[in-house]
Amino acid sequence: MNAVTPKDRTLVAYVIDEATDDVAETIIEAGRRARELHLWDGSAPREFDAVPDGSPRTVGVGLHFTDPFPIGDRPGLIRLLEYLAVAAEQLDVCLELQIDEAPIGLIAPEGIQPWAIDALQKEFGLIDLSA
Repeated sequence: MNAVTPKDRTLVAYVIDEATDDVAETIIEAGRRARELHLWDGSAPREFDAVPDGSPRTVGVGLHFTDPFPIGDRPGLIRLLEYLAVAAEQLDVCLELQIDEAPIGLIAPEGIQPWAIDALQKEFGLIDLSA
């Protein structure tokens, strides 16, 4: 009988528009709120704000998790996505969502793209992302 080895995975949301200081502060606050307001079973989300050599500023939130995603972290992930959607609307910016470095869609000022919602629901078993 072969044991299934847990697989390390990532979910990342990062700003694809200009990452000004206001944008960075708001996105970092969204990640901090999601991290602090939910008791995470797995790893909590982490914010990033970096300027790689010769590249534009990169701001976003990343979540490392072990597959399968902890059921108890679903509410925290939903809150994180809600906070990011509100930030995108208020700041009029787009964030790209990636699972394991593969783009799944955008969080845009008008909300999370439907195909991104489908991918998130399938991957994480989320059910109330229709906002």
